[in-house]
Amino acid sequence: MGTSPTGRCTIPDSTPWPLTGLRWRKTALTPLGRLIPQALAAGNATVIIDNTAKAIEMFGKALNMAEPDPALMYKIHNGFGRAYYAKSDMAKALPHYEAAYKYNPEDISLLVSIGYCHRIKKEYKTALQYYEKYLKIGKEGTRNYNFAKEEIAFIKSELHMLE
Repeated sequence: MGTSPTGRCTIPDSTPWPLTGLRWRKTALTPLGRLIPQALAAGNATVIIDNTAKAIEMFGKALNMAEPDPALMYKIHNGFGRAYYAKSDMAKALPHYEAAYKYNPEDISLLVSIGYCHRIKKEYKTALQYYEKYLKIGKEGTRNYNFAKEEIAFIKSELHMLE
């Protein structure tokens, strides 16, 4: 059996989901909470191996079991967003990215993800707001920073053509 760092929650070694690198939280110590890390790890693993339908199912299970722990809710919603993004379903990814940002506004990369979802939905003015907000606080020269700048240029050209 694998044991959490606190030693209070055990997961059988035969668990079919990878639990490596999983951070344990108080919610993992509740009876139902033991299943949350398993579902969360399963969702993350299935996004990686491109089984988005299974990932969405696992994140749904984790969300239904989660206590209102902001860190856990952030991870679940961010996972949902990534899974729907991988399926190119921006309409479903968007509310999860927005929820993840609500739970963890320090993850400014979500501003780029939210902006991109709006841009794909042709909600250019809203996308522009998110990209500009990111540029104010993001680190210049990073991949997200450069992407946001390129997206702003694209959006401005689209808005100009619509006038």
